[in-house]
Amino acid sequence: IEPATPLNDMLNIPGSGLICLTNDSPKIFVYYIPTLGNAPKWCTFLDNITEELEEKPADTGLI
Repeated sequence: IEPATPLNDMLNIPGSGLICLTNDSPKIFVYYIPTLGNAPKWCTFLDNITEELEEKPADTGLI
């Protein structure tokens, strides 16, 4: 994660893979990292998307 503005703080939502990063811009960066934990109950669709991406083989264009 390399934001264009300096980071001020980081919040990890306990028991989930969500992290929030505050910075000098008006927006807060929110990231979902599945290796840190499951998605919160209010956004379980993230777990479904992650599972679908894991099932599909990556097309790297290499033979």
